[in-house]
Amino acid sequence: MRFGICTAPENAGILAELGYDYVECAITPLAAMEQSAFEETRQRVLASPLRCEAGNLFLPGSCRVTGEAADFDAAIAHLRVAIPRFAALGGQVAVFGSGGARAVPEGWPMEKAMEQLAEFCRLAGDVCAENGVRVAIEPLNRKECNIINSVKEGVALAEMASHPSVGVLADWYHVAAENEGTGGILCAGARLWHCHIAKPGGREYPAGKDGAAASYAEFFGALRAIGYGGRISVEGRGEPEADGKAALMAMRENAKD
Repeated sequence: MRFGICTAPENAGILAELGYDYVECAITPLAAMEQSAFEETRQRVLASPLRCEAGNLFLPGSCRVTGEAADFDAAIAHLRVAIPRFAALGGQVAVFGSGGARAVPEGWPMEKAMEQLAEFCRLAGDVCAENGVRVAIEPLNRKECNIINSVKEGVALAEMASHPSVGVLADWYHVAAENEGTGGILCAGARLWHCHIAKPGGREYPAGKDGAAASYAEFFGALRAIGYGGRISVEGRGEPEADGKAALMAMRENAKD
């Protein structure tokens, strides 16, 4: 398994010193950058030992992809700017969480929303594939979004989309918040393309003595059971310099066979 932290691209050097393998950056802000500012960011990343192999914040909330106001043209136009820039930083997997963009408006049929999301995933999958990037659907807990709240539901959406560049993510914080257990991870199997981790409940960086050892052991046990050898990003409250070392030690310890 390979380990990273969700943080700004300019922290690549810090993560490298701590022993991490990659950075997970925010994708949407890349699209808003002036070309000169993006080029400065790209040069900083290329000068560091790590790349922004993973990215989150796939869509801004204004790019609606469910409901009557869904605008796929605007969402795809955004991705046509953001994804090539993400790829230029070394991007390989883009996380489609984007709760604000995908949340289903009150009164809109969930079945129709699922159809919309499947169609959007197919379109997004095409854009990402053109740039050598894969999409990982991120299930979010119900306090953050009202659709795709479990890994099993993420798998169902990926199956509906039926696109070779669309898979699933498991975020242990959200899995724990939904009391899903490891069933979704086991169900996902080879469709699981990326993972996030934080301490259940508090959403802080994981650590060796934070009271969640049994929970982490359950998570990593499920990942080993399906032969997962991909990336796991820390996504939670904490700072790379202050908390990154302990988080990496905790993850490496749990990843051991």
